[in-house]
Amino acid sequence: MIFLIIFAVLFSSETKANFNDFFGTGVTTSIIGGQSNGRIGDPNNIYYSPAIHAWNQNINLVANLQSVSHDFKDINNIVTKNSTNNTNSSSQYTERSNVKVDYPDYKNNVFGVILPIKSQGAGNLAATYSGPVGSIIEANTGNPTAPEYVMYHSRYRRSMIEVHYAHPFSENFALSLGTKIGLQTGADVNTQASLSGTGYGSSGAAKAKVGPSMAGIFSAALKFESLFTYFLFSQEMKQYLHTNVNGEINDPPAPFDVTVDSMLYYDPYTFRIGGGYKTSALDLLASVEYQLWSGYRTPVMHITKKTFIVSSNDYEKINTKNIFIPRLGTLIHFGESFDWGIGALYRPTPLKGDFSGAGNSIDTNTYALSTGPLLRMKIFNKEIETGLSFQYQKLENKIVTKSTRQENGNTGDKIGAPGFTVGGKILTYAVGIKITL
Repeated sequence: MIFLIIFAVLFSSETKANFNDFFGTGVTTSIIGGQSNGRIGDPNNIYYSPAIHAWNQNINLVANLQSVSHDFKDINNIVTKNSTNNTNSSSQYTERSNVKVDYPDYKNNVFGVILPIKSQGAGNLAATYSGPVGSIIEANTGNPTAPEYVMYHSRYRRSMIEVHYAHPFSENFALSLGTKIGLQTGADVNTQASLSGTGYGSSGAAKAKVGPSMAGIFSAALKFESLFTYFLFSQEMKQYLHTNVNGEINDPPAPFDVTVDSMLYYDPYTFRIGGGYKTSALDLLASVEYQLWSGYRTPVMHITKKTFIVSSNDYEKINTKNIFIPRLGTLIHFGESFDWGIGALYRPTPLKGDFSGAGNSIDTNTYALSTGPLLRMKIFNKEIETGLSFQYQKLENKIVTKSTRQENGNTGDKIGAPGFTVGGKILTYAVGIKITL
């Protein structure tokens, strides 16, 4: 259909969601399991604990380049077509094939800055940007029926900005207020699709609007000589693609009018508490997050009929659960110029169930280990810190066995039958630099 072609041209680049949550904001936080290191002048901490920057007295800049490689288990010889997604007249028709889960590698930028306000005791402004290298918006709603690793294929490839103001109320206590900003898109498409023999070509018109999606963030911090602790609350943020598509197919005339919706990105309500104990030999660091996932919806495209075009079936009914994410890390100091970081985390899946029913949005529990070096030096009287990080994420194996009958109740096999194994691994590499002016 011509209107689907136009829609694809407008919005077919890829979009995902929160990279920082999955892999860390940069080298100095990734090497300790993706959490705050407690350093008041490190902009990589802005995402985790912005209030700790209230005591910073210098301009600090960071830049990071991160690369992610996916290696999921093959999904071969499963049902990919049945009577719910094919025009074959047989109610028991099925077709088997392999499903591609070799998602492309992803490269991400993170830039951050902490700017002290000149008035004594006025605090700091802090901002960070995370986004795909070479683009701002990429969008991919995913295959509507085939198995999709929705937390990896359609979650973290996106741009996000955070801005905070952090204020010190004493030498030990500080608060911050801020927001994270994403993008959501709305469009109206009108087409006239001409079939062969009409004597004139197809035509159309489209208009689109890209607007911000925002969520508030509150943070508090306590700092002592060798101890620090912090708390953060972040609001839920939903980012939608909403499109109205209408027009007419000629010869014979057939008007159509539908709406197309997808929740491209989702960030859950997040409560984070963490801290650390610092000595001359090492820093011990820990944090835990509690994430509320009740508002999540997969990015699968939903089509709603207004006139001629039939609505999408939407057989999948996902169930979510709230999750705790614990993280542990240590920074081992080798003199004043060299550190080595080690970290670990556990991320349970927010998707409930055994995936045996209708739908093929899949995910599983994840374990991760990270490590890497940090090197500090002075160049032209400016403090420079560089480093590398390596993170290995292992997805717990989960065997999916599809239940009997097709999604619409017909006799036959569901899409995804007879079943497959969910699992795999993710490798992340990062290089970064921090400059204190």
